[in-house]
Amino acid sequence: MADIGSVKERVIVGTVDWSSATSLTGAKADRAKAVGYLSIPANGTRCTAWLVSEDLVITNNHCIASSGQAVGAKVAFNYDDNTNAASRVWYDCSTFVQTWSSLDMTALRCSAVNGVLPGVANGYLGVAGSDAATNESIYVLHQNCDYYTTPSCSPTKKYSPGIITNGNYSIYDASYNADTLGGSSGSPVLSASGNEVVALHHYGFNGNSLGRGTHNSGVRASHIRAALRDVGIGCPVYPDTTCYWLGYHENSTGTWGSWCWSPATWAPTVNTCYQMDSCNGGLGYSGGGCYKWSSGSEGAPASW
Repeated sequence: MADIGSVKERVIVGTVDWSSATSLTGAKADRAKAVGYLSIPANGTRCTAWLVSEDLVITNNHCIASSGQAVGAKVAFNYDDNTNAASRVWYDCSTFVQTWSSLDMTALRCSAVNGVLPGVANGYLGVAGSDAATNESIYVLHQNCDYYTTPSCSPTKKYSPGIITNGNYSIYDASYNADTLGGSSGSPVLSASGNEVVALHHYGFNGNSLGRGTHNSGVRASHIRAALRDVGIGCPVYPDTTCYWLGYHENSTGTWGSWCWSPATWAPTVNTCYQMDSCNGGLGYSGGGCYKWSSGSEGAPASW
């Protein structure tokens, strides 16, 4: 299967600089488990998808744009160089949840295999709380191979390092020089330091007949986070000017959580908020808690 065609093809920047994800260790190896080969039989194509919850995967709208295109969609998270074809575990991910055409983003729901959901078996990725800055080190986890050089190659899971070349490349995107090709669409772009998703990969530019081009781009984390709230994932947003505290919010089964800013109703004034804060120059009465006075849960902290 080949990736869906696009005017803006995904590209290798310069010479190929990617490696098998099976060579990864530590946090990067853990994150790679949540990325998989997305088979799209309704379109006769393939893309990449990644888990953002126990049963939800994210890919591109140009890969799957409707419930009809999601029919028969399945994902293998162990489509890698250490696993033969017979041993790959395929999850039915054919339930179309939502698409955001302006972000080139689609969410699909996956079923369990032997009673175990894919995000329980493989973990899932967190989306960064802020957008990546220009020159920040990143990496792309994707399903591909250099089929221009070796047409018979297998699109196993790859790790492509790079940097953000422009953090505000366009209204939605950041650009970067990590290598991809058609089939990498829908991949997560992760921060090399925090190992969180900072972009949803989707485009490449100025590609030639061998898939070599100048740069790639992906939708920034802030837009991904906003979209995910439409399907109940991520931190709730509070608009009020008040005191907020940073707390860990778990899902219903306690298998996943995220750090979110929530109203601190017990510290209703600027002064009591300042007294409670132990992270940003407050008096530390909380004994270690982070507090801020802000115009919203996603807003910048006021100076004490």
